[in-house]
Amino acid sequence: MRQPYNTDLSNEEWEIIAPMLPKPSKLGRPPKTNFREVLNGIFYITKNGCTWENLPHDLPPYSTVYFYFQSKNSGKNRNERNRRRIN
Repeated sequence: MRQPYNTDLSNEEWEIIAPMLPKPSKLGRPPKTNFREVLNGIFYITKNGCTWENLPHDLPPYSTVYFYFQSKNSGKNRNERNRRRIN
């Protein structure tokens, strides 16, 4: 278990966000990625303004975090879907 960063999601925040994430596909192999840690990596980058390559090594690889940050399921598309769920 790693030491938490001040940008990490709390358990309460994770309980709110987790149901909004896409469910893993029933086809293929199960994902190896810990999405909570990916989000922690994204929050670390956006808060500290460091380069992707300087993401701490106890978070997922920067290429994985960057992939999810840029994916079609993040950013504007996810915000729009979540806005529709709330309204």
